[in-house]
Amino acid sequence: MTKDYKKLAETIIRLSGGVGNISSASHCMTRLRLNLVDEAKFDNASISALPEVLTVVVQNGEHQIVIGQDVPNLYAEVQKIDGIKEKGYVEDPDTAREDIALDKKLVRNTIT
Repeated sequence: MTKDYKKLAETIIRLSGGVGNISSASHCMTRLRLNLVDEAKFDNASISALPEVLTVVVQNGEHQIVIGQDVPNLYAEVQKIDGIKEKGYVEDPDTAREDIALDKKLVRNTIT
């Protein structure tokens, strides 16, 4: 099944308060990272409930949406949305290791 990254990007942006609420977007190996103007507009519960989202982490002023190793595909769609200020790729090996372990744990739980 092919994932619709365009639809996922649009949904995440909408649930984050819209383009005007995102001061910048970046990604690391596994996470879409959003810096927001107004954190109260971020719908953590709805974003966390999306089937493609492993979890959401708020850390150091960033809202990090854990997608897994498909995040470059999602980020490519985010870049196409007018008004999003891009910051590109962020090197963060610690969170990548955590997210890969989480991804493997979730896959094992769905198989058993």
